Amino acid sequence: MNPINDMDWHLIWSVLKDTVLPHLGTLTLHTILFSIIGFILFMIYIIVLSKKKILKRKTKYYNWAVKLYIPLFLCIFLYVFVQIGFVSGIYKILNKENKNIVTGIYGETSVLLSKLK
Repeated sequence: MNPINDMDWHLIWSVLKDTVLPHLGTLTLHTILFSIIGFILFMIYIIVLSKKKILKRKTKYYNWAVKLYIPLFLCIFLYVFVQIGFVSGIYKILNKENKNIVTGIYGETSVLLSKLK
């Protein structure tokens, strides 16, 4: 029994089509905006670390490997802030479409209850 095969993909697509696609600009704007904020905060973080001389090291043969934490921090910052932007955009979309979602759930529930009688 595979839960992915048991899902009603037509229903999921209709919900996405009716709810998310009309507000795709909002979702994209929030994701881009938060990724830019994350990049700016990353740059501030790197500047603060370099001012405190945390990024300065004595020249060693493994120095290039130790410096790989800078791109790692960039990836972490961007990942976290893109996720925050995505969740923020979905939250805005769900707030705008709240009445339509509740109406749809109520309609589907009433149809199911009438079939059970």
